[in-house]
Amino acid sequence: MKEMKPELVISIQNINCFNAALQAGADGFALGLPTYSLDATSSDFSISELQYISSICKKEDKKLYFYCNTLIRNENLLDIIEMLAIVDQGVVSAVVIQDWGVYYILQKHFPDLPVIADTIMNFNTSIGVNMAEKLNFQRVVLSRELYLNEIDEIKKKTTLPLELHYYQAHNFSRLPFKSMSYVNVVAQKAMAEICSKSFISNFDVISRKKFLFSLKDNLLIDYVPTFKKAGIGTLNMYGRLHSTEYIHLLTKAYRAAIDDESIEKAKSIINIEEEQKVAKATNKRDLLDGLQMEMENAILIGSVKRADEEGAFAFSSSIALKSGHNISIYSEEGELKHEIVLSDFEMNKRNFVKIDTEFDDIDRGDLIFLTKMEEDKYKMDVELDDSEIKTLTSGVNAEEILNSLTLKSEEEPSKKQEIFVRIDSTSWLRKVYLSTIDKLILKFPKRQWSVFKVGNPFIIKNIHKFILQLPDVIIEKDLAFYQDFCQKFYNEGFTQFMVSDLSHRNLIPKEAKIYVSEQVPAFNDAAISFFNEIGIENWVLPYNNHVDNLINSNNRQGIVPLHYHLPLINSRVPIKFPVDTEDTFEYDETHIFHRDKKDGITVVYEEKPYQHFGNFSLLLKKGYHKFLVDLSFTSPSQKTFNALIKEVKKDDDKYSSHKEKDRGYDKKGRGRNKSGRGYDKRGHDRKDRGYDKRGRRSDKEDRGYDKKGKGYDRKDRNTSGDNFRRTDKKFPKKRFKRD
Repeated sequence: MKEMKPELVISIQNINCFNAALQAGADGFALGLPTYSLDATSSDFSISELQYISSICKKEDKKLYFYCNTLIRNENLLDIIEMLAIVDQGVVSAVVIQDWGVYYILQKHFPDLPVIADTIMNFNTSIGVNMAEKLNFQRVVLSRELYLNEIDEIKKKTTLPLELHYYQAHNFSRLPFKSMSYVNVVAQKAMAEICSKSFISNFDVISRKKFLFSLKDNLLIDYVPTFKKAGIGTLNMYGRLHSTEYIHLLTKAYRAAIDDESIEKAKSIINIEEEQKVAKATNKRDLLDGLQMEMENAILIGSVKRADEEGAFAFSSSIALKSGHNISIYSEEGELKHEIVLSDFEMNKRNFVKIDTEFDDIDRGDLIFLTKMEEDKYKMDVELDDSEIKTLTSGVNAEEILNSLTLKSEEEPSKKQEIFVRIDSTSWLRKVYLSTIDKLILKFPKRQWSVFKVGNPFIIKNIHKFILQLPDVIIEKDLAFYQDFCQKFYNEGFTQFMVSDLSHRNLIPKEAKIYVSEQVPAFNDAAISFFNEIGIENWVLPYNNHVDNLINSNNRQGIVPLHYHLPLINSRVPIKFPVDTEDTFEYDETHIFHRDKKDGITVVYEEKPYQHFGNFSLLLKKGYHKFLVDLSFTSPSQKTFNALIKEVKKDDDKYSSHKEKDRGYDKKGRGRNKSGRGYDKRGHDRKDRGYDKRGRRSDKEDRGYDKKGKGYDRKDRNTSGDNFRRTDKKFPKKRFKRD
């Protein structure tokens, strides 16, 4: 494979960061605006600044990429259309997206605007990248869970340019906080703590610190030659949440590595060698990452070489220090000792620094971090006028575009509610009553499929109710296995499959019926229109959907989750708990989390399931009729199954297809006049005293009949004891004992 020089792209948070990266030699820049970007909280751009940066990029022959990578809800579609109309006027080089609804809008109404698929679209195999090429994507950002050998294999089988985000080394395919934005705050804090445990070795010492993931930006600089050989077209460095000086130095270092300068020289630009040396000496690599992430902009510049009891200490700094710089001193265990603003200090030509202080607790080996540097030299003072931008939206009728996308469902809502149940273990098969549900989704691990008895009479009898779900993540080496798997089960009569990645449709026989899981987000009507266009008629709506968004939708054919455990983390990297031999983490009395590993993916979920039965009646009234009870991560129990189905059926009966106003019918449509009370539950006439509750002949007023409708005269005083005389002319006079 021919070696290529990757494009160096920096994700920036403000105009000063843009200037710092520009001076350091970046090839391109990526930014987002509030509402439209997944990282909007770290973006300070206005529309006018976007246009200003665009003008500079054109002069300097640089690329500008626009993040529109948030998940769009129906209420945001109009704003998104208007924003895309702005960037379509030659403002940006391409749009980075992750929502299929945004993709559909771009293809239908802005076809000349290049599109890049973000990581969350999960193009992590060769069939995914080839599918993206057929859908006119210009580039694919590879999923974070891929390994180098997998990237190399994908590149060999594809021609589309690939992009790699190398600012995060934890390899999460789905960052938990993207789904957790709709989860309670306590769960978010607990997940931050769990994530920190996965990368910090000495947890007991620093358990009070809530480090979020691991910051290992600069460790990957050693792999730049490997990326070049693998044919990676773009390296994207995450520059948000960092100071402008940090961005400048890190960009400069990677620029040197990409331009074939020695890796040692590139690493010397920023304190990578010193960092690695200190980490090796103290065995605190993960601790350093955690400290840097906590301080956001910190750079490790050295460790204390000499210290005396009077407070003087000395260290060798990898960066030339100046008055006004802030440094922080940490112990080797991660304890913050002091924060110092530099004023009077000595530094020689080799950056050996001597500082006199009043502190007597500074020890040899303490870590020195530079936490604040010069910001003014990258500051850009520009007066911008938003009025120049408003003309870009003229001529675009956003309302008309919106109306063309949000098509109503052609078919009327079904008269019958449909219940879907998902199970993740073969042990559930003995606990489920298939007669009470419509579809059973089987999401088994690979090893359980090998013992699944296809020829079982029970399976054969109910084969029309089974939906076979493929794993959420299928890596390159498993593609052939799952293609054979789908063909094998299709030949056995299983014709319904569910996928969590649209590219996985290529693994399934064309004649089969395909469902799409909640992992392919369909938060808006534009995404649903795209599904319909490519022939998908059944999809599970996302777990973290709002009831207001469901009501605002014009389509009612989606499957609404009512009961589920929300996966907070999906990772190929092992997730550590405080006690790593246990799979349970008790954050507090009411928030308990569990860890489960299947097919190489570790999932962390909260013990308490999410339920939306409170909105069930409202959704029924609004026309939704397909509902999902997800029993994944739940211990197999017939009692649990019955209780959940009963909960669904309870409201199902309220809004059944039978007549509600006409009291002449019962819940099952049998004849009964509740208002007139003239009929019992089976349609018999209650007023006619000649019949009992079961419709048998009994005239209670006429004492000539007994309770079973047999003729005898109770008024006949000649009867005594067990004997009585029949007076009914229909029967011959005969004496006999009472039954």
